[in-house]
Amino acid sequence: MKRADQYDSDEHLCWYLSRPSDELTDAVRSGWLGGLGTVVDLGCGLGSELSYLAGLGWSGLGVDLSEGALRRARVAVPACQFARADVRRLPVHDGWASALLDRGCFHYLQPADRPRYVSEARRALRSGGRFLLRACLPHRPSADPMSEEYLRDLFHDWRIHSITERGIPVDRGQLRAIEARLER
Repeated sequence: MKRADQYDSDEHLCWYLSRPSDELTDAVRSGWLGGLGTVVDLGCGLGSELSYLAGLGWSGLGVDLSEGALRRARVAVPACQFARADVRRLPVHDGWASALLDRGCFHYLQPADRPRYVSEARRALRSGGRFLLRACLPHRPSADPMSEEYLRDLFHDWRIHSITERGIPVDRGQLRAIEARLER
């Protein structure tokens, strides 16, 4: 049986943020994300982070597996492109992106799939490009190895600017996550 799309109901509201995230606005304001360029939002959802960057002059591509999210994002953010795609097989050429964002995709992957995700992010991002990753932590006991050390191991051949556990805002409160600022 096919699982219902979480964006066709209110299920997505437990992680949704209707404005650009504090982490993203800080990365832009501080200059860490770099100058204008091309960004890929991995697991873009409704496109609120892409909308913010497009308003600043960035070009962008949002990828998600949810057709419901993409349908709504295309209407809300006509300045950007959206594609139904697996983050382990991005529909872009090598070195196409100057920045990557992930605010809600990485932690949904099985640990065995995450090295492929890291490899694909490396392929898609140009040399010197920046990656703002927010990996949510399980809210109940879990076998998921998600931790700062785990991310350092997975991204061992990237330049790591910072990896910090923090709360990230959502419209209905806050989620515990690890924010990683990485450079290819």
